[in-house]
Amino acid sequence: MKDNTFGKKYGLIAGVGMIAYFLLFYMFDKALMVSIGVSWSSLVILLICLFLAVRKHRDARGGVLEFKEGLRIGFLVVVLGNLLFYLFFYFLLKMDPELVTILKEQSIEFSAWFLEEEHHEALKESYADFNFGFSEFLFALGRSIIGGFFLALLAALTLKRQGTL
Repeated sequence: MKDNTFGKKYGLIAGVGMIAYFLLFYMFDKALMVSIGVSWSSLVILLICLFLAVRKHRDARGGVLEFKEGLRIGFLVVVLGNLLFYLFFYFLLKMDPELVTILKEQSIEFSAWFLEEEHHEALKESYADFNFGFSEFLFALGRSIIGGFFLALLAALTLKRQGTL
């Protein structure tokens, strides 16, 4: 039987940690909360939890960790942490429509850095009816889980240790 104790524990810790991190910014500055810098910096919480879970799992097995086990535990942390966070984010955006407006404005502003003028204008028009609905929730969750897979892969590669024969 596969033991997912550390994956579940640290996945929940990662999710709650990211939620607390974003709520801290939400209380002080909503625009800062949905900024790219805060979003990317929240990965530190996920990374710490991911590596701790894989390491604790390895240590509980007498220091032995197969790559496949490490990947499974790390990926469980990614899935649970992101699922909790994006459920929170989805419901927060539903409760506070002002956040959707801020998010939309920041996305349009950020896109001006790398889009040509005509594409930037087209993006502005397409964002006129932007609403963080369930499909956007699933897309954001999926994108985070795919990216997180590579972080779990890194943790498994870094922390794997073969047992003695």
